[in-house]
Amino acid sequence: MIQLKETIEVIQEEMSEVQDVLSVTSIDRHQQKEITNARNRRVVSMLGGMKNFKYILFANKYYGQCLKDMKNKFNIATYKDLAKTELQEALNYISNWKPNVHTEKSIIADWLVKRDNGDIKKGNLRALNEYLILNSGFGQNNQVFNCYTYLLYWCECQAPMKYPGPSHLGFCRNLMKMIMSKKSQLSINACMI
Repeated sequence: MIQLKETIEVIQEEMSEVQDVLSVTSIDRHQQKEITNARNRRVVSMLGGMKNFKYILFANKYYGQCLKDMKNKFNIATYKDLAKTELQEALNYISNWKPNVHTEKSIIADWLVKRDNGDIKKGNLRALNEYLILNSGFGQNNQVFNCYTYLLYWCECQAPMKYPGPSHLGFCRNLMKMIMSKKSQLSINACMI
């Protein structure tokens, strides 16, 4: 009987040691994939799907920022160092993750610099223009909004093909400023080019 009690105590000590080891053991590759999939789902759903203009502009930075924020929260160097015991908490964190306001502003600022330097692809330029229009205070049913949208598209996408060279950009920017200053007096007829 004494020997049985000693055996039980030894087994309990060993189980305690195993639990200690498990609590500091990092997640395995299947759990790493689970973290990656959760992050991907969160970013895609936040940005309205992969075909949305927001996805085009923000996805790459948001993927990285989500993992960076998670690593900071759990005080780890890489998400692969996450303890197995913290996996569920990390998944919950990711499913509720939101980028801070400065992240979005920084991303848009980077896109604007690329646009101004001419280092932007046509699809990205359209996405940026759509973002800027929708965040400029115009309503979508507003005639000025429709006019502004058309002019942005024409100036950034059509004019460079029809009138190559830098001269069309100055004309288009001045036209945009005029429209913005007289938006209350503008009718959709004035926008037809």
